Amino acid sequence: MIQKAGISRGMPASSRRMRGDGGMTKTIAEIEGMSCGMCEAHINDVIRRSFNIKSVKSSHKQNKTEIISTVPIDEVKLRKVIADIGYQVISVQSEEYVKKGLFGK
Repeated sequence: MIQKAGISRGMPASSRRMRGDGGMTKTIAEIEGMSCGMCEAHINDVIRRSFNIKSVKSSHKQNKTEIISTVPIDEVKLRKVIADIGYQVISVQSEEYVKKGLFGK
């Protein structure tokens, strides 16, 4: 966290407490209804517009979307924004995301 002229920048303290260490979260959503690359793009676009995330990627073949974020994703909001564009979230799992360094270390 950066402090400048009394202003605290970065993740709010409440979010750091939720994560425990201020790290990142990987959220994996199983989504029903994707059948092609355009479906993946629609899912990715709505997630980018609705949440402050680091990255998102979807696979219609696996029916999954992986979201990397600095704070946990609100599952209720995720289900709603996906349903609003015609898809259904079947399940959501979140876990700590550990970025792998060079050569997987």
